[in-house]
Amino acid sequence: MTADEQRAPIRVGLVEDDPEFRARIAGELEQSPDVKRVLQWESAEEFWNDRAGRSVDVLFLDIQLGQMRGVELTE
Repeated sequence: MTADEQRAPIRVGLVEDDPEFRARIAGELEQSPDVKRVLQWESAEEFWNDRAGRSVDVLFLDIQLGQMRGVELTE
C-alpha cells in the first residue's frame, strides 16, 4: 500500500457569509477525492456554537464576516 492509499480522507469546514460563493467553494472542495465531507457555516458565531466544527481537519474562513470577524474566530 502506498502512502497516498494510507492517507485518511479529510474533513473540511467552510465559514462564508456569501451563500453563492460558499456553495461554489463547497462544490469545488467536494470534487476532491481526498475530501470526505465539507461542513458549512454562514457566520463565525454559527461555527463557534456547532460542536461539529471541532471535527474538521481544515477550515476555510472568510476574514470579513458579520459581527465576529474571521480573525477574531482564529484567536
